[in-house]
Parts: sequence; structure tokens; C-alpha cells
Amino acid sequence: MVDIFHYPFPLYRLFFCPANRVWGQNRADIKEVRESYTTQKDHKDDLDDIRREIKEVRSEMKTEIQALSEDIKEVKEKCLRKSDFERSVLQLESKVDALTRYLMERRV
Repeated sequence: MVDIFHYPFPLYRLFFCPANRVWGQNRADIKEVRESYTTQKDHKDDLDDIRREIKEVRSEMKTEIQALSEDIKEVKEKCLRKSDFERSVLQLESKVDALTRYLMERRV
């Protein structure tokens, strides 16, 4: 009978060492790596696709922003601000009041 505690390589390490208990788990780890990791080439291709899409989005955004800025310039040129509108309404009201007073004085 072999004495497992005094053998040149202690055989009890083979059975009781925690590092040896994971032998069967390596296959699961390898499978996980194969399923979840990607190759450098695929990663580079994905990055290139993303960069291309970002350039397209930037160009679309640039054209949209230019169109919006042109619309804003047009609105500023053709439209009144609220304060200007209110001022013109007040002037019109004062003119209407003056005209009404004038007509009332002529009637009497």
C-alpha cells in the first residue's frame, strides 16, 4: 500500500487542494470566453462601423443645424418680438382713444 502522505509528490494534494477542484470548470470558462469575447478583427470592424455611423450622424446634424439657423434668421427678420408687438398695440390703442375722444367732442 502506498503512503499518500510521504510519497515524493504528496497525493493528498491532488485530491484536497482547492486548485485541483477547478479542473472540470475550465471547459465552462473556455465556453464562456468563446461565447462572450470577440476577436480583435471583429472588434476593429465594429469600431470602424461605429465611426462611420458617427460621421454620418454628424453630417446630418450639421445640415439640420444649418437649416434651423436659416429658419431662425428668417423669423428674426420677418417677425416681431413680443415687446415690439405690445408697444405697437398700445400705440394703436392710444390712437383709437384719441380718435374716439375727437369724434365724441365733435358730436356734442
